[in-house]
Amino acid sequence: MTTMPLNQVKDKLSAVIAEIAATGEPVEVTSHGTVVAVISRPVRQVMLGLGRGTIDPVPTLDDLSWSDDDIQDMVGASIFPA
Repeated sequence: MTTMPLNQVKDKLSAVIAEIAATGEPVEVTSHGTVVAVISRPVRQVMLGLGRGTIDPVPTLDDLSWSDDDIQDMVGASIFPA
């Protein structure tokens, strides 16, 4: 994730938005070294029935990348035999 100071984002907002649109990578905005906002692509939502609710779309492979430790925590056992 890219990090940019607020004054730089303000000066180059069109270019920042174009980069996010092209790469999909969010940008953290900082003020005095503290992250105060994140600019990212919108999350698509799918309508259910007659507008009674929404769900998030099916995750991409990037969303499903877990570390070995994450998997071990989920299944409660080592995924690699000793």
